[in-house]
Parts: sequence; C-alpha cells; structure tokens
Amino acid sequence: SERGVPIARLPVPRAFHSPAVFALQHPFSQSLKALPAARDAIMPVYSAATGGRLDGFAPDHLWQLVRDPIDFPAVLTALDRDFPKPRYVDASPSGTLATLISYGDDRDRVQRMQSLMTPASRPDIVRSATTAATA
Repeated sequence: SERGVPIARLPVPRAFHSPAVFALQHPFSQSLKALPAARDAIMPVYSAATGGRLDGFAPDHLWQLVRDPIDFPAVLTALDRDFPKPRYVDASPSGTLATLISYGDDRDRVQRMQSLMTPASRPDIVRSATTAATA
C-alpha cells in the first residue's frame, strides 16, 4: 500500500502468491503425483496465473498458481474477448475473484459471477476474520 498498489489482507492461514511459499515446492510437487492424470478439458480453462487460456494442463501449473501473483484483470479481459457474455466461476477458497468483480464497475459481470466457496461457507475463515477484527 505504501507504493500506491491496492492490497487486501486475506484471512487465510498461509502465505500464497509470494516468495514465502518457495520452501513448499518440493512437498507440493510430490503431493501432485498422487493426483489422477489430467484429461482433456471439455470446456476451455482460463487461469489467473497466466492471464489467459490454458492450451493444456500440466501439474506444475498448480504450483504456479500457489507461487506466483495472480492477474484477475488480464484473465477477465481474455474471457470477455473470447466469449460474448462469459460466466465466471470462482473456485478459490476465499471468493477473491467474486469479491473483485463485485467491486468493479461492470454490473452485468456481477450477474454472471458464481463463487463455489465463500467465506460464509467456510466457518473457519469467518471465525479467523472475526477474531482478527475483534483482536
């Protein structure tokens, strides 16, 4: 915030999208080996890690999502460019994309947003946020 960049502290127990997670790369990569092999996508998949459409999926992309900053504005622009009225699905545990869209100036986009998980559906996050707010 001191550099004029908007920030929001998220009520999550671990740091993501920063160098603070670099030490977790090996255990994270090892855990991915237990996942079933990726199948071809039935519909296009867009990623906030790349800011656009994924041509294929590789397990290391999940590490990129954890490690790197995310670019919601770029992926929203890509979706809007590729589809006339896309529906947005926020699959994050905190509803970050849904929140970003809800504070934007495109009211039509808000109507096309669906969040799979919200802080309200995660009592542990709500409790953490409440505790932090009252501490």
